[in-house]
Amino acid sequence: MNCQDLIAAHLRHVEDGFACRALPDGSTLVVTPYQLPDGDLVELVVELLSGGQVLVRDLGETTAMLGVQGFDPHASEKRKWLLDRAVRLTDVTVDNGELRKQGPADQAGVLLLDVAAAVRGVADLIYLHRSQEPRDFDARVVEFVADHAAEVQPRVTVKGLSGHPYRVTAKVIRADKAPLLVSALSPRGSGQIKASVDRTIRQWVDIDGAVDRTQKVSFLNDVSVEWKQSDLVLLDRFSIVSTWQTRQSLEPVLAGVRDEPEQRELQAQLDGSEEH
Repeated sequence: MNCQDLIAAHLRHVEDGFACRALPDGSTLVVTPYQLPDGDLVELVVELLSGGQVLVRDLGETTAMLGVQGFDPHASEKRKWLLDRAVRLTDVTVDNGELRKQGPADQAGVLLLDVAAAVRGVADLIYLHRSQEPRDFDARVVEFVADHAAEVQPRVTVKGLSGHPYRVTAKVIRADKAPLLVSALSPRGSGQIKASVDRTIRQWVDIDGAVDRTQKVSFLNDVSVEWKQSDLVLLDRFSIVSTWQTRQSLEPVLAGVRDEPEQRELQAQLDGSEEH
């Protein structure tokens, strides 16, 4: 593969990973393909200003994520210096915890990449937190699945019918049963739930068209996130749905004893949501 082919392939991958939607205030929410340490995607807001200028910002989500994990980047001079280094090369500023950069509208693409790079740099400061145990929700899901399945392959890449590669949390190989593809969903807050659900449904539909005889499991973090009934109903149409608090109902499926979970609390939630 020559250089032009490699660049073209990369650009196609990046382009497919972006999604946008208009917000009520007239700004645009951009979901990027770049991941944070907890697995969530970087989301940025682009606001059109007067004089042909645009402002790109992260709404303070990055520093809020650090705060939730118990890491205050302003707690010491060394941390302040590390924070400054994380944003300096891109000329991104930190204003009341929000990462932002302003510039000409015709440079919006460059501004997006600069702020996304700064977000990644600031988010990675969490790895300097000595009390931070490197166990995200994906890791807990893989550990649970491995405890109840004979063979588990973590972080498997599966291509969809479109040719787009998807990284799933785990693939479970079961004797005499179809394999299970497990995808963990753990958005940082309620504002990211819709994007997480939409992304997972697109993934399952695309994979369905390319891979025969697989079952899908959408594994939801319901410890720190409150899921809407409508989101559970949508995911249930395309996959088995399990939450961390109802994970025991998934054990017979992982072990290959049956193809569907037994009746559980989640099913009651789904049934209740359909009545409204």
